[in-house]
Formats: sequence, C-alpha cells, structure tokens
Amino acid sequence: MGEKRLYAWSILSGLVSVGFIIAGFYKILAYNNPYEDDILTSSGDAVNAYVGADAYNLIINGTYATAFFVLAAGFLIVAGLFFLAQTHLDIHAGETDTSVEKQ
Repeated sequence: MGEKRLYAWSILSGLVSVGFIIAGFYKILAYNNPYEDDILTSSGDAVNAYVGADAYNLIINGTYATAFFVLAAGFLIVAGLFFLAQTHLDIHAGETDTSVEKQ
C-alpha cells in the first residue's frame, strides 16, 4: 500500500465528503420545533431547533447546510487531486529525466 498511498487518501477524502453531504441534507430535511405557538400539532423533541421562531431556525439550518456542502465540495476536489496525482505518478513511474545532456 506504500506505493498507492495517494489513492487511499483520495478514498478517505471522498468518504469525508459523503459524510458532509449527509450532514448537510440532515440539517435541511430534519426539523421539529415543539416550542411553536400551536402546541397541539407539534410534539416530540426539538430537532435542529435553536430559537422559538421557525423562520430563524430555517435560516440557521440553511446556513449550516451551506457550510457542510462547501466542505463536501472542498474534500471532493482534494480527493480528485489526490487521485490525479497518484495516476500521474503511476504513469510516469519508470521514466527518467532526459532533458539534461550527459557530458
């Protein structure tokens, strides 16, 4: 595995990216605010609810989701760069520098 170390880092970075995507969608899709005015329709524990007003909570969750998606994109770019670097090293592994003239 020593020769293909960048492939391993590429896979790890890709998995971290998937984790951030899941966290971002969780922030967007999972929401419950039991502290609303209408107590009869809302029950259970607070999920992604920070303040009493729904609009503020949705703004906060949208900001969190955006941050998670940006992190996921960054890790996905890093994964691609690791993959391309290892592929480049594999292709040019046996080549020697012929640009310098021998004396």
